[in-house]
Amino acid sequence: MLGVNCAMELIPDLNIGFFVAANRNGEAGGGSVSIGRPVMNVILDHFGIEKNTPDYPIPDSKMNLELDEYEGDYVFGIYCHTCSDEEFDKGAWQKGNPIPINVKDDKLILNDYVYVAREKDIFVREDGREMIFFGRNENNKISYFVFSDNSHSYERLDD
Repeated sequence: MLGVNCAMELIPDLNIGFFVAANRNGEAGGGSVSIGRPVMNVILDHFGIEKNTPDYPIPDSKMNLELDEYEGDYVFGIYCHTCSDEEFDKGAWQKGNPIPINVKDDKLILNDYVYVAREKDIFVREDGREMIFFGRNENNKISYFVFSDNSHSYERLDD
């Protein structure tokens, strides 16, 4: 699958912005590519700008959401959904290991990070450096999530 990874960043204080795009073939191997943040850090370093504020505002009040619907196992969405065991034996992309999302103290736990609700289906990491967005299916059930700085989706495994 041919694809592209890109990012646009604006620095209003300097009246500049930049757009960076990289071609890549995701099925050729290797991990996910996220170029936005690394390029942004290089530019900020170049201009001597200290980045000391969070990227995303951290909610200051608790949202009254039912978080249990977000809890569950998710997998990276790029794998062969229709392949047979024989095709997997020949190298077809298999489903990855599940990534659990847990709920604790009215917050989501993903890997070692804690996310707080910003609004329904949008959560901000406690340090303000990332957001995750959840999507719903036609039955209004959570079916996937994406990170704010990465276009890859993570599908919810059926319960």
